[in-house]
Amino acid sequence: MEGAKGKIKIKDLREGMLHVTIEVRVVGLIELATVKGKRLARYLVEDDTGRIELVLWDRAPINVGGRVLLKNAFVSRDYEGRLRLNVGKFGDIKALERPQ
Repeated sequence: MEGAKGKIKIKDLREGMLHVTIEVRVVGLIELATVKGKRLARYLVEDDTGRIELVLWDRAPINVGGRVLLKNAFVSRDYEGRLRLNVGKFGDIKALERPQ
């Protein structure tokens, strides 16, 4: 399932969506870990329609409290069945606003 053209909101995300472009605020850090030699970072992000977990693999840390634009993200489910956003090696993260 392809993502919509242009930016989308958290409430509109569905499992299997690809090429998602979304602007979110980073609410908090859930976990930093190393899995099979790769850095894993899990964050809680939000927009005006809801909150969702963001998963980053082998990426530089992002600032909690700042706003970011995610491009070419995809949507999956975690082991408990909750939706989550993922930015893989073909995705992009752009800082829009630094935390205050």
